[in-house]
This record gives sequence, C-alpha cells and structure tokens, in this order.
Amino acid sequence: MGQKLGLVTPELSFVKLTINGLSQGVYLKSEQWSRTFLANYNLSEDADLYGENDFDEPTPDLYADVSNFKKYTFDPSRPEENVSQLIELLDLLHDASDQEFFEKIQNLVDMDNFLLWQAQSTLGFSRSQRKSHNLIVYFNPEINKFQFIPWNVFMADEEPIYPDINYNPLMTRILKNPDYMFKRNQILWEYVSNQDNLVDDLNYFDNFYQTTRGAFYRDSIKISPNLDFDLTVKKHRRRIIIAQNKIKELLNDAQAKTSVNLNPDFEPSALAYIEIESGGFASLGLSQIILKINQTPVTFSLIKDTNNNRKIDQEDENLGRFIIKNLQNSINPENVLIHTHRNVQDYGQPFLLEPTRQGFFITSDQFVIISQIDVLLNNSITGQPVLYKKDISLKHLLVKTQLAKLS
Repeated sequence: MGQKLGLVTPELSFVKLTINGLSQGVYLKSEQWSRTFLANYNLSEDADLYGENDFDEPTPDLYADVSNFKKYTFDPSRPEENVSQLIELLDLLHDASDQEFFEKIQNLVDMDNFLLWQAQSTLGFSRSQRKSHNLIVYFNPEINKFQFIPWNVFMADEEPIYPDINYNPLMTRILKNPDYMFKRNQILWEYVSNQDNLVDDLNYFDNFYQTTRGAFYRDSIKISPNLDFDLTVKKHRRRIIIAQNKIKELLNDAQAKTSVNLNPDFEPSALAYIEIESGGFASLGLSQIILKINQTPVTFSLIKDTNNNRKIDQEDENLGRFIIKNLQNSINPENVLIHTHRNVQDYGQPFLLEPTRQGFFITSDQFVIISQIDVLLNNSITGQPVLYKKDISLKHLLVKTQLAKLS
C-alpha cells in the first residue's frame, strides 16, 4: 500500500531462523536504517535519518524533546550532534500560534510526503506511528525538508469506526488545518474509489498468506496454535475490506444546510446573504448560485464573509465579479469550499465533527431586484451533488431556497 502511494518503504519478509541446526521459528526480517538503505531508494546518504532513542517502557512522548531521537545516519557537512532542524520543528510544534505554524510548517516538512504518509495509516485505521513509537524521519538535503518513512504500520485491534484520532501531535496539529485535511481526504478518495486497489491489496494479502502459512504451521514454538493463526489472518483480511469501505462511506458523507436573506437588514449594501453549513466528514463545494433577476445585463460580486460577522469589511475576500446576461442565470465560483470543523479531543480520542457555517454576500453597483436564489452544492471530494431540502433530518437533500422578500 505504501509503495502504491509512492512512499519509501523498507523491505520486509518472513524468514525461518535456524541456530546451530535448531529451528527458532518464523521471524520478521527488515532492512536496517543505514546509508545502504538510503542508497537503495536513491536518497542522499549524506543526510540525517532519525528514529526513536532506546527506552525502557513506558516510552516518552518523542515529540517532547530532541533527546528522544537518535540518528541512524548523519550529514557529514555538519557535526553529528547538530540537530538544529529537528529543534526548529519541535519548537514550531509546541510554541507557535496556529497562524505561524501553518505558515512555517510547509517550509520544514514535505507536505505532499507527509499527507501520503498519514493517508497510509488512515487506510488501515492504524495508530502505530503514535507519539511514542515507530517514527522514522529523513531530512532530505536536496529540498531541505523532513520526509516521513512508514514503519511498523499495523491495523488497530478494534473494528474500524472512525479514522481520525489524536494519537500523534504533529499529525493532529497539521490536520487541524482544513486545507491539509481536505488534501489528505483527496488522497484517500483517489485510493478507495478505485476498486482495483482493494482487489490488489487482497490478492497481495492472500498470496502472502499462501506462501508463508506452511512455515507458520510448522513453527512449534509460536505462541498461538494453528487455528488461532488462521482466525487472526481471516480477521485482518476482513478488516482490510471494512476499513476501505468505511473510508469510502465517510468520504461520501457531505451534509448541508442553507439559508438565504434577500436585502439583509444587517448589511444594507448587499443584495443577498447566503449562509451554508457543512456538517459531514467531506467538505462542501459551492458549485453554482442561480439567480432570478428583473433586468440584464448585471455584474455581481460574490464576497466571502471570512469572519462570519455578517458585515462587509476588510477581512472579507472578494471571490470575483460575474456578469449575468439572462433573467435567470448563474454565478459559477471556482474552488469555493466549506469545511466541517474538527474539534480535537484529548490524546487517544477521536476528532469530533463540528458543523461549520460560512456566509457569502452578493453585491452589485447596479440597481437590481433578486426574486429567487437557488444554491447548488457538491461533495468536494467525490464531486457528487449534495441534495438537501427543508427536512434536515436527511443527509443528502436538494435545497431550493425561494424567498419573496423584495425591497
């Protein structure tokens, strides 16, 4: 899976270990973190490759201090003990405001790599790369950014229910940014919407089981009997299917409410105020605003009420000017998204979806009467229309807001 996402993944295989002619059973063989490993994947060998230090249990929060890390390789152009980039990353994580963090994190972390790395864990509902374990980070000198290498990614023991959990402080803080969450979700959709990926994953799993089960059956010193081994294999195979189907289900979950105020009292300079609420796992896309007006041509401006204070002010964003040439025509904005807020809970707890409202003004320098507005939305991940109506108990509804308020 990691390789299909384009990630660097160490080579792993099961081997039968024999010592002095005596079988020791089946062991997992993995590449070592070394300059040879980096060279095998066409990565610069003269670079810092970090992993967790050696600790007795319980393992501390690795992100709490640079002393929790060790170097497997280092950049010979700097002293081996120099960890200035790692210090900068941890200081930014712990001390920066959200605004500063989101401005600077992309200068320290290869975000394309990070989101792919995080998506792989999400596809398996895995939390193994948590704050205290399984962190392998490479500082790529060619781009001067950290890149993350998946290691020991195993599925959670419980049934897959919700993938986003506060288990890694850097992941949690990055995904608090709705733009990064949206990009992560796009990666997930590209994977799970292609049924060939699930078929390929299951074929790989089945072939691996067929080629290794004989060795596991003959392993006389393993902890579990053969029946339990087979039951465990079946359980994990089933969870691969459940996990990917659950993610597909979540990414199809786009929920919307909408309200329209014509000639709003709270902002007299606006012809209309549209408020859209996103409440599902997937973000909403504002695809079309259909206007019924009394004259043409008319030029309208669409303004995002950035601070949602129902006033046009300097913080608001002008999304463009649109010329309407027919009495019933539409404004077609590009890349206007409404994200559902994620409320981060305590460590080990899932993110909570919090319905989020976003307002938009329609203005014009011309005198014009708008008698009807229809708002068309789509699921910004899947591209499917989000249909809604006044019965808000349904998830996928068509809203047609028709107000007769005229000035």
